[in-house]
Amino acid sequence: LADILPSLRTGEAIITGEAVVLPARVLVDLPDPLPLAEDPTLESWHAAPPTEPDLAPAVAAWRGAYDVSR
Repeated sequence: LADILPSLRTGEAIITGEAVVLPARVLVDLPDPLPLAEDPTLESWHAAPPTEPDLAPAVAAWRGAYDVSR
């Protein structure tokens, strides 16, 4: 099943589980209106690899929220 996942198009899904006799490839109703987003492409992934987020400000704010000396 994992081998066919890349071949799924937008709106397609594989349904499996105890209540399904055989795995099924199904079409899911698309939302109306569609969200303002596009499918990611491999080209854009290689052009701009993700960077590690700077978590220091968030951690400092979180720790400051529990500072009992305030």
